[in-house]
Amino acid sequence: MQGNGFKIGSIVAFLALTIFYLYPSIQWGLEQNYIDSLSPSEAAQYQEENREKLESLRENTLSLGLDLQGGMHVTLEVGVPQLMRELAGDNADELLHDVIDVAAQRSLENDTDFIDEMVAEFESRDAN
Repeated sequence: MQGNGFKIGSIVAFLALTIFYLYPSIQWGLEQNYIDSLSPSEAAQYQEENREKLESLRENTLSLGLDLQGGMHVTLEVGVPQLMRELAGDNADELLHDVIDVAAQRSLENDTDFIDEMVAEFESRDAN
């Protein structure tokens, strides 16, 4: 255990520094939870009465980067009609191309799912 004083002191100093910088963020979170538990009128009154304290806490909180906020929310949309054509490849006939065109047009007009429109179009063209 000899010679561990510096290590232990460094760890304690690091923990103290961490708590010092995280304290406003923790307090801000607790205040937000408390405000959320109040009725809207009580919350507005509480925020008005404690405006300076809340602003000070908000200014001193650690700002989270995109990685800590859950990253960027990116939605990629697949061009399903084009994908269907590519998957069919050389096996695609004129009927398939017509059905894809009609289904794509209907899905845009009606704001519906392309696959549902494609199935409906195939069923309407099938005599069975």
